[in-house]
Amino acid sequence: VNPVYPPEYKDFILVFPADSGVLPVYIVVSVADHKYHPAPNGLTAFPDATPAKQKTRVKGRGTRMRWRTAEGRILEWDYQHGAVEM
Repeated sequence: VNPVYPPEYKDFILVFPADSGVLPVYIVVSVADHKYHPAPNGLTAFPDATPAKQKTRVKGRGTRMRWRTAEGRILEWDYQHGAVEM
């Protein structure tokens, strides 16, 4: 589903059918004015993660920031979406 809404809308409440059992959801719409999200100094969601050697190449930017958890799981920063990938 690709909803269409007037550009002046900045937020809305998404309501589901009454018998679905799903509560309404408050949605805030924002348009980012940039395409780059810098990597954080640490990962709050993964307190045991330590910086690791960067390997994955990013087009035009060098390599991705990388962390390793105590279990050996590799976490990488996605500069485009501003999120951690496993």
